[in-house]
Formats: sequence, structure tokens, C-alpha cells
Amino acid sequence: MARFRHSTSLYKELEGMQRTPSFSIDVVVSEDKKTVVYIVKIENGQNIQRRFEDYERFYNKIRDLLPSHIATPPRRRILQNDIRLQEKRKLWIAQMTQTLFENNPNE
Repeated sequence: MARFRHSTSLYKELEGMQRTPSFSIDVVVSEDKKTVVYIVKIENGQNIQRRFEDYERFYNKIRDLLPSHIATPPRRRILQNDIRLQEKRKLWIAQMTQTLFENNPNE
């Protein structure tokens, strides 16, 4: 049977590691329902408030740096419910944000 000894240096090393910050995403629709803004609220950080087109433009600039499991941005389809599209886009932004945090922990 192997014996494990308590190592304070390992504890200190684990304690010093940075964890991925948590975040949430809110969807804000204007009164005229023509403008939709996605707000990424980062724990202990800034809020990022942009239209979907801005997130899509950002994705197009960095897509070669992202893992292949990040899908392309959700597109509007004929007769698609706006709320369903907003939810798909919100999930897509969350997936991209999580991947960026995981792959760039110190930046």
C-alpha cells in the first residue's frame, strides 16, 4: 500500500494557481426589439457589452487560434424564433469566452 504524506509545498503551489474566472451573460433587447446586446459579466472584472456582430467579428479574427470544437456563430434562419436564436447566440458566446479563459489563464 502506498503512503501519501502531506506536503505543504504542494498545497501552496495549488493555492497559488489561478482558477478560471466565472462569468455570466445577459441578453438585453431594446424596446423596439431591433437591437440586441449581449453583456458578458466577468467575476471581479469589467462587463463587456456588445452586439452579436461585434462578437462575430472578434471570432473571425481569432478563429485560427481557437480549438476546432468551437462552432461557427449561430445564424438567423427563416421562421426561427428570436428568443431561441438569442439563446443559441448566448450559449455560443459563453463557449467561446470559457475557451478563451481556459487557454489564456494569465491574460
